[in-house]
Amino acid sequence: MDRLTHKANKIGAVNTIYYRNDEVVGDNTDYDGFIGLLETNHISVESKNVYILGTGGGAKAAYHALRDSSANVTVVTRNLTSNKHKFEHVIEYKDIDTKHVDIFVQATPIGTYPNTNVSILTKEEVAGKIVIDLVYNPKVTQIMKDSKKGYNGLHMLIIQAIKSEEIWFDQTIELTKELMKTLKEVIYDE
Repeated sequence: MDRLTHKANKIGAVNTIYYRNDEVVGDNTDYDGFIGLLETNHISVESKNVYILGTGGGAKAAYHALRDSSANVTVVTRNLTSNKHKFEHVIEYKDIDTKHVDIFVQATPIGTYPNTNVSILTKEEVAGKIVIDLVYNPKVTQIMKDSKKGYNGLHMLIIQAIKSEEIWFDQTIELTKELMKTLKEVIYDE
């Protein structure tokens, strides 16, 4: 990249590349997608204890979106040594104390089709909790089934894709209920 947008630089991940003014620019629309997922589903995170499971690009975007939304964010990782400098508060899975968790954000590939009957956490760990699973296939993952209330990552996928399209084609796309319904049907019927 010749340069990164403020969001991509802050997040440390790029998911959208475009060419402007003789420069190759890296941007991140996963941030917008995660904010859109929260807004669409009316999920309030302000002052909530949110634990993000995973440290990849989606997790990084969710981390910054949650912090910008005034959540208390903890990142859970398998490798504390390589991730402790990337996030303000990082723990390992063995250190999760569920009584301090309001919301889990599942940002790993665990539970994705075809391995749909597995979960990164036990049923006991997520029982009574809200889970936002960035996985969108299947529609309802095992961790969502085990939770009090679960949301999948489909809205994040669609919104981040639309934001990328807006950048690439330099136009605004209105995400109406009808367009969202059509896109969901295309994704799940393919």
